[in-house]
Amino acid sequence: MSLLAPGTVGCTVAAQNYLPHARVLADGWRRHHGDAPLHVLLVDADEAVDPGSDALRVLTPGQLGIPAAEIARMRGIYTVAELSTALKAHALRHLLDGGAEIAVHV
Repeated sequence: MSLLAPGTVGCTVAAQNYLPHARVLADGWRRHHGDAPLHVLLVDADEAVDPGSDALRVLTPGQLGIPAAEIARMRGIYTVAELSTALKAHALRHLLDGGAEIAVHV
């Protein structure tokens, strides 16, 4: 039984080389929170990526409503860790704007 309120979604942010770690997180998320969706924003992905797990939904920076030129600029000045931090709020806002009642970063 999940302790999450109805309408809650989870989100994590990573680079593609950490996708296997996100799959493990998704498995644990599903065990504890059932059908509550878990999204992973892959900061270095330009197109959809197969998550390799039914428990995980992939987002790309281009889906966040940020202009492509701004994403390119951010990728040019930030490290992957800094970019992940910079895009985290955008990912959470995207999920909330998409209908989630609560978005949780995990």
